[in-house]
Amino acid sequence: MLGNLLAAVALATPVVGAPVALKAPAEPAPTNVTMAWASDAQKSIVITWDETGDTRNQVYLGTPGAAGKPVGKVVEAGQPNRLVIPVGWFPDEGQVRFEINQDYQFSVAAVDASGAAASELGRSPAFDTNTPPAPVITSVEPLPDGRTKASWAAGKAKADTTPGDPLDTTGDAAVFTPTAIYGGDPQSMAPASTATSYVFDGPPTAYASVGAHTANGWSIFDVFGFATSMAFGDVSGSRVVATIPKTATTGGKLTVTGTATSPRKICDRGGRCWIDEFEDAGRVLRLEARTGANAAWQTVGTATTDAAGKFKVSVTFPGTRDYRVVAPVVVGDSEKLAKAPFATAATTTKAGAATGGGAQPGQGEQPGQGEQPGQGEQPGQGEQPGGGSEPGTGGEGGGLPVTGTPIVWISVAGGLLLVLGAAFFLTGRLRRRHTTFTAE
Repeated sequence: MLGNLLAAVALATPVVGAPVALKAPAEPAPTNVTMAWASDAQKSIVITWDETGDTRNQVYLGTPGAAGKPVGKVVEAGQPNRLVIPVGWFPDEGQVRFEINQDYQFSVAAVDASGAAASELGRSPAFDTNTPPAPVITSVEPLPDGRTKASWAAGKAKADTTPGDPLDTTGDAAVFTPTAIYGGDPQSMAPASTATSYVFDGPPTAYASVGAHTANGWSIFDVFGFATSMAFGDVSGSRVVATIPKTATTGGKLTVTGTATSPRKICDRGGRCWIDEFEDAGRVLRLEARTGANAAWQTVGTATTDAAGKFKVSVTFPGTRDYRVVAPVVVGDSEKLAKAPFATAATTTKAGAATGGGAQPGQGEQPGQGEQPGQGEQPGQGEQPGGGSEPGTGGEGGGLPVTGTPIVWISVAGGLLLVLGAAFFLTGRLRRRHTTFTAE
């Protein structure tokens, strides 16, 4: 009994190193597997193959050399050796979705009634899903008229590991579509062309970023259709609030102070947008002067804002001049913020004694409330000759003396002699009243 059991165990135990026989494929492998776009629209791929005999066939998709996963329906025996595979974003609608910038390969095998492979795989050539490279933003330049010009160059293409494959798509890395982010998804602003610049309408605060993108047939599988092949530069507006004295002493110092800010459009991931005003730290500003309304502006001083966007610049005052503070344009790129140019309205500083001109403490211009062009002093509304300080308005004061009425105690009794005597008596008691206004 024991001997029979040992014999049974010995027969059931395989010999170490002995080959394990595999089930031979029941059918020959398909050959001449080809692939091509069904049309120029590149919305579906046609797979064809040859076979020996007439069997059911399954198409697979995977990385080169891998078994892959089944795609599409089984092609039944008696049907043409051909399968059309729609491509797109929605696999549940029968479309195949690809990952971009990957290498793939189709394969075909004969299958039995249960769907199990009954042959070796016949393979197509390998192909890639490369999208064009993103352009390189060379400059973002806010223009004096309020628009913004973006310029770019072609990016460096990824190495093609499957050159000339049948599914290379239409599209060219040297063809660009101007694109802007106004809030939410990027928007194409003009048709694709070989132009390497575009002028975007609207003030810089109308959009958060400007740039361009490239695309080909595989770009439909990218975020927004072209996320990995787009490039942008951020842009902002500019604002300067300056306090420029209205009078100054010729040959003395004229000191101008103020604040520079950078208004920008900010958007969250939900597409909600708003304008934020940031301190414009490190902004180089110019103080400009001119001798009259028809004269050219000349730079007379410069200043760089501190971390809070504040600045101060002092120059020698040569006499009556118009002054303004200018924030020159800052040309940006994909990393550097572009900033629009800005100039304050002209302020006329007249020659005269320095009497505390300029804003009083707490009475400076508020952000966004500076003088608007054309709203400076109107002719005839400046300081009037001899005007001086009015009562209660501050500054150095003291009005002119005001003469009062003499008070005379006259005795009624007596005649002319008594009147003359009383007048003579009161000579030393006559008083004049003075009214003096004192500045508070």
